This record gives sequence, structure tokens and C-alpha cells, in this order.
Amino acid sequence: MRATSRRVASVALLAALTATACGPNGTGGTPGAPSKAPTPIVTASGGRATTGPAAPTASAAPRTTTPDRCLAARQWGTGTRSGGPDAPIQDPLYNVRAGRHDDQCFDQLTFDINGYGPVGYVVRYVPVVRADASDKPVPVNGGAALQVTIRAPDYSTSEHHPWREPWRVGQVLFESNQWQSLRQVKFAGTFEAHTTFAVGIRTKVPFQVSTWQDGGTLHVILKTAHPS
Repeated sequence: MRATSRRVASVALLAALTATACGPNGTGGTPGAPSKAPTPIVTASGGRATTGPAAPTASAAPRTTTPDRCLAARQWGTGTRSGGPDAPIQDPLYNVRAGRHDDQCFDQLTFDINGYGPVGYVVRYVPVVRADASDKPVPVNGGAALQVTIRAPDYSTSEHHPWREPWRVGQVLFESNQWQSLRQVKFAGTFEAHTTFAVGIRTKVPFQVSTWQDGGTLHVILKTAHPS
């Protein structure tokens, strides 16, 4: 009877020690202290606060692309350009001017005619420009050559600028190794009211031709795109 009583007392004592070690929640913490639950993340959903996983970080705003200022010039193409009437005019071509337009990615040649349009022209890439009418080659600097024929005589056939010496076949009218596309311009002759020029280009690039009337002066404008 005494042995049974001692066995019951030992079991009771062991149960009491186990409860003290584990705490009231069985977590092994300090007696009487509640266990620490994880803090919920609160997000707004439809005007209500709800708990859930952390909201994803906002994606970066899309980058704005800068317009390509050279795009228009690069789309001109390299094929033959022709326009205006087939019959030549009698108003004299008396001047050739070169200009740079770096902001728009092209170089420019302007052919000035003392008179009124319309005027015809043909501009095309050739292996070598040949003089009109001797057919002699007129080589130019650069990796490509444009032959520019304008259906108008040069000033030597008229009384316009009578103090000037006539252009000679092969005479250099412009030259530069610093420009993006234009390299050299030479006179290639005039025959039967057609005047031809050899234009040296750094490499074969797109080009555009247009005409413009400014009072009593008619302009044929050649634009050569800068290499990409």
C-alpha cells in the first residue's frame, strides 16, 4: 500500500515538472507568457484593410525613346531622281553653292538659275561621270559619284555675269575632306542647253532632289544624307 502511494506521488511530481518546463502553451517559454505570433502584413483592397503577402514593388516607368533626327534622310533612297519638263529652258545656270545641315544629317548643293521654272533634271549614281559632249571621264574624290544634269545652259552662253570666266570641264567648284557626305564638285560641260556636274560623295548614300522658285531665281537643290 505504501509502495503504491509512493509511485502515485512520483508520477504527480513528474507531471508538474513537465508542465513548468513547457509553459502554458507548450512552447518552452516563460511560464504565463503567451507565444509571439508573426505580425500580419496589412494591405488595402477595395477600401478594406486585409492581411496578405507583401505588395509587389512597382515596376520602373517605360523609357522614352529619343526621335532619330537622321531617320528622314536615311529613307530617301539611292535610285535615279528625275523631274520637270524634258525640254530645256534657256535661262542660265550661273552658280553652285554647298551647305552643311548637321542637325538634319545631310549636306546640300544648290544650283542657281537666273530665271523662272519649271526646269528638268536627272541625278543618278554612275561609275564615273563623263563630260557633255566630249564623253571624257570626269573623276571626283570619294567612294561614289553622282552625275547631275540640269536642263538649262550655263552662264557662258548668255550675258549673265559677263565678267566671269566660263567654267572649264573638270574645274573644281567645291572640295572638302571634312564634310560628312560631300567631297567634291566638278563642272562636266554644257551642251544643247544641258549642263552636267560630277559630284563626289564619301560613300553611296541616300539623296533627294527638289526645285524652288525664289523671285527671279530658280534653285535645284540636291541633298545627300550623312552616312549612318
